Amino acid sequence: MKNVIVITGASSGFGALAARALARAGHSVYASMRETTGRNAQQVRAVETYAAEHRVDLRAIELDVASQESADAAIAKIVAENGPDSAHFHYVHGATVTPVCLNWEAVDEEWRFLTGWPDARSDDPDKMALYIHSHFSGLGFAISAFEGSSNYRLIFACTPVEDGYSDMFYSIWWPRLPGDTSDVPPESVREQVESQFMGTVWDDLNIWRYQEYIENPALSKVDAKPYMAMRKWATQFYEVPASV
Repeated sequence: MKNVIVITGASSGFGALAARALARAGHSVYASMRETTGRNAQQVRAVETYAAEHRVDLRAIELDVASQESADAAIAKIVAENGPDSAHFHYVHGATVTPVCLNWEAVDEEWRFLTGWPDARSDDPDKMALYIHSHFSGLGFAISAFEGSSNYRLIFACTPVEDGYSDMFYSIWWPRLPGDTSDVPPESVREQVESQFMGTVWDDLNIWRYQEYIENPALSKVDAKPYMAMRKWATQFYEVPASV
């Protein structure tokens, strides 16, 4: 059985050895240490190199066991990276509000859901600043339309090429500026897209490369129904029963 394990004091010595041994045994292991961007930056790089060379799930994480604030931040990060729920928008992408799944439905081979982003400036919890209409066509293709504070389209496709590897295609369709007839987006639009939106893709990729299928994932109460309903819909595309 695969577990998520945190090893304290894993910058060197027995802590580092234990973290590597447990990762080789097939677990998701967090090698915790202090000052990951300071004096232990070299140890963080060593963890990343070891994980890549041995193809194991080993990750360095900032954790000072003498600080409650540091411990809380580490726990939040670990939960965010190992549970596919809406909380990750706050902990991974720095969103100031948490999105809410307002509606979902399965229509043959298509999964549709509507996500709302609450308006932080309003006292009304049901007032949304942004709606995202998402359609999945099978497991490998999705398109999302943004309505409200942003109005653009995302197209995302994922094609498995071999065990553990997939080709990914990600496209952002942005509204033209008034009067713009060029085939090339203006530099200001390209800079905004790259800084504001492409960064989230790389943040997610750093998580997705570690994730594996878990039969009974730990989900927050607000996310359990839509996620489990989507999983049930997705089983129609499996050639063999899903396994842990």
